[in-house]
Parts: sequence; structure tokens; C-alpha cells
Amino acid sequence: MKKILLFTVLVTPLVLQNVRAADLLSSWQAARSHDANFAIARDALAVGEENAKQGDAAILPQVTMTGNASQSTSTYHAGQYSISDPSATKQGQTYNTALNLTQPIYDASAFATRKQLKKKTIQAQILYQAAEQDLILRVAKAYFDVLIAQENLALVNSQKEAVSQQLALAKKTFAVGRSTITDTNEAQARYDAIIASEISAKNDLAVKANAYRNLTDQPPTQLNVFADLRMPTAPEPSSVNIWMSKAREDSLTIRAQQIDLDIASFDIERYRLENSPKLSLVASYGNQTENGSISTSGGRDRTMSGFIGLQLTIPLYTGGQRSSQLRQAISFRDQQRDTLEQIRRDTEQSTRQYYLGVESGAAQIKALEQAKTSSASSVASSKMGREVGVRTTVDVLNAEQNYYQTVYNLVLARYQYLFNKLQLSASVGNLNEAELVDVNSWLAAQTQTQEKH
Repeated sequence: MKKILLFTVLVTPLVLQNVRAADLLSSWQAARSHDANFAIARDALAVGEENAKQGDAAILPQVTMTGNASQSTSTYHAGQYSISDPSATKQGQTYNTALNLTQPIYDASAFATRKQLKKKTIQAQILYQAAEQDLILRVAKAYFDVLIAQENLALVNSQKEAVSQQLALAKKTFAVGRSTITDTNEAQARYDAIIASEISAKNDLAVKANAYRNLTDQPPTQLNVFADLRMPTAPEPSSVNIWMSKAREDSLTIRAQQIDLDIASFDIERYRLENSPKLSLVASYGNQTENGSISTSGGRDRTMSGFIGLQLTIPLYTGGQRSSQLRQAISFRDQQRDTLEQIRRDTEQSTRQYYLGVESGAAQIKALEQAKTSSASSVASSKMGREVGVRTTVDVLNAEQNYYQTVYNLVLARYQYLFNKLQLSASVGNLNEAELVDVNSWLAAQTQTQEKH
């Protein structure tokens, strides 16, 4: 009854138009090109991938070219007994160019920095994968939130119609003396409460629809809903310990933090090695040209020179900076190690939670489907009992309230089951498009759903 109403109230106007239904997969694809947070993650990946190139550059030859030009003026004043001119002024220009090369041969700290920068590139790639997983989860939550809000509004409308009928019947039977004013007052109170619930449900749907639109830049119309075509099952493999072990190895959060720890360890290595000697190959080739009267020949003189050799640098004292940086790096490494341990514990806890959510969710859905059938029978029995005088309008209202609450709980359980499946995959670093396609296969266009409430 519920989904029929949902289809009638919310979908029928759209069916009359040729509007394509949206599913979870297409919503995710739309969000990939629209979501600002994911765009930031793409930019961060491009930034991070440059780190490895910079690390390689630190151990490759460094070539520079220098040049300068100068104007010289000199004035000569002869002594008292000089036989030359008493004074003379000479002017000329000097031009220098040089090509310089430096090639590190042994620089332990530079090699440590190179390893550190390569780790940062790997971390950037892992963080991008984590951003992809996060986008899938955010889209799924926004998508399911809209469906739950739509179902809730449809249920409220159905319940309002049912309570309205009971109120009219209570007034009619009271008028002919077949019931008390209590039944009428109770039905009126239920109806007034339903009106308030309807306002709240409409507002909630508007908020959830706006959140979906902001994420995907798409209107939340004709979204595919849970199709009662497959039986929910427990996770496979069916051992929580296997899932927790996989999470410890493959969780993207753990892997990213492990790299943070590795980078901090490389800092310690780098600061320790900065005290070691550095050996470099150095070479230079230069050219000097002198013009004007400063030239020894009075014309243009040109001098070319070059050298090649080894340069040894031995750090002796840095004012205590290196020692302080080393102590700081050790403390930071310890901080990253403790953070990694906390993330491992949190990941194990969340993995267990999502595993149990999928496992218990499958059983809960089955139980609620049975409860829905039973509560529908209870409504029918209460109505029949009222006709023969063994049930009151209040009993009917209570039975209907229980039915609608059961249906709503079933809706929540179904979408929470699907969301837990996605979260479980994310906890072991395996949430990707293939997993999303699998969850998307649980959904179908609203015109094709077979369930009737």
C-alpha cells in the first residue's frame, strides 16, 4: 500500500514526462564531476605526484649558467719625477660568462630525502583512493536519505488518510450512539498529530533533496528504490576475524597513516645523516672578455678557463639546530606511531560494527517483513473486531500505527543494510565502482518495484 501511494503521489507527475530515472551509479558519476571536495582530492593527487620527481632531482646533476658585465674607469696621476704624462684616464668593459655543474656523489641526507618524497607520492595516491571511497559513501548516504524521506512522507500521507477515515467513522458512530466521545477525541488527536508529522516529513524531504542536489547537481526525481527481488545475506567470508585481519592490512586510512610514520622515520634518518660528509663532482667552464683601454693589448682580450674536481663538505657546527631538529623528529615519529595504533583500533572496531550491521541487517529485514505481514493482519482483525463490538476505534488506530511504524522500520533496515555493505567494503579498502555496481543492482525503477504496502 505504501509504495503504491509513493508512486502515485510523488512519481506519477514525472512518469508523464519522459524523464530518465536516476540510480546510485549515475548519481555517483554525476558527483565525480561536480563535488568540490573530490575536485580538491584530484588537485592534491597532482600536487603529491610531483614529490617523487623532486626527490629524483635532488640526486641528479645541477647545471647553472652565470654571467656579468661591468664598466671600469681608472685615472692615473703621475709622480713628481715621472717622465710620462702627468695624468691619464682609461675606460673599458669586462664581460664574464661561466657554465657550472655539480653532481652529488655521496650525499646520504639527499638520498633519505628522495625516499621520503617518493613515500609522499604513494601517500597522495592512497589518499586519492580514500577520497573516491568517501565520495561513494557520501553519495550513497544522500541517495538513501532521499529515498527514506520519500517513503516516510508517503507513509505519513497513507496514515493521514487512514486516520481521517477512522475519525469520520468515529463521528458517525458517536452520532448514532454506537461509540463514545472518547473514540472521536482519540481519532481527532491522532489526526492532528499526523498533520504535524506531515509538515515535518515534507521539511525533511526538502532538506535531504537539497543535500543530494548539492552533491550531484542533479534533481532527486525518479530515483531507483530498493527492489524486493533478492534475499539479503550475511557477509562473505562469514568470519568477522577475516574481515578485521584484511582491514588491518588494506584499510586506506591505516595505509596512509603508516606512510606518515615512514616519512617521520625518514626525517630522523635525514637529520642524523646531515652530520656526515658530502662529496660532489664540480666542474666549470668560463669566458672573460675585456674591451677598451683596460685591455693589456689596447683592443679586445679574451680569456677562457675551466676546471673539474671533487668537493668535500664536512658539517662541523650548526649552532645546535641539527640536534634540536633530530630530537623533534624523534618525538614526531613517536606521535605518528601512537596515532597509527589508535587508527588500527578504530578501524578494527568499525569493521566489526559494519560486519555485524550487514549480518544482523539481513536477519532484521526478514523479521520485519514477517512483522509487516502480521501487523497488516492485526489491522484487519481490529477493524473486524470493532464491527462486532469487541474492539474500539482506539484499538484500530493503535494497530494502524503499529503497521506504519513496522513498514518504516523495514525501509530503514533495507537501506541501512545496503549502506553497511558499502561501509564494510570501505573498511578493507575495497570500495570501488565494482562494489557500487553490486549495491546498485539491489535497486530498480519505482515503476518496476513489486512490493505493495
